Amino acid sequence: MEEKITFSFGENWRAYLETISEESIRSVREDIENWLGAEAGRGKKILDIGCGSGIHSLIFHQLGAKELVSFDADPISVESTTILREKAGSPSSWKVMKGSVLDKSFIANNIGGAIFDIVYSWGVLHHTGSMWRAIENSSSLVKKGGLYWIALYRKGPRYE
Repeated sequence: MEEKITFSFGENWRAYLETISEESIRSVREDIENWLGAEAGRGKKILDIGCGSGIHSLIFHQLGAKELVSFDADPISVESTTILREKAGSPSSWKVMKGSVLDKSFIANNIGGAIFDIVYSWGVLHHTGSMWRAIENSSSLVKKGGLYWIALYRKGPRYE
């Protein structure tokens, strides 16, 4: 089951790419390092669900992720993340895809049985229209002892 895109956040993220500066990249990096520590991403398998602009994925790449998978249901977000991946030199360790966390066949066919050290989804899962299923599907991809790092809005029109 694919998410129905009712509002293209990707359009906002694509416009954001035009304004990204070294300062904004440094700020996001500092935020992630404050939460995880400067070495927390090094050598880790990381999944970025709802990658949006791609800036968080870029930071995980810069922090030395061994394997990084970024995906989003919005094709414009996928395009935005792909642009940042290309600016980073198109590393083979970073894969960007279009897909939905609600789509078990997408997860099975593209993520496979992969289990990640860090599963990250910032402000995304509640927008799927099926937040609890999105949480269930995404949390199943975290390895035992890994980190499941999500942010959810407290209340909105499409989620409790």
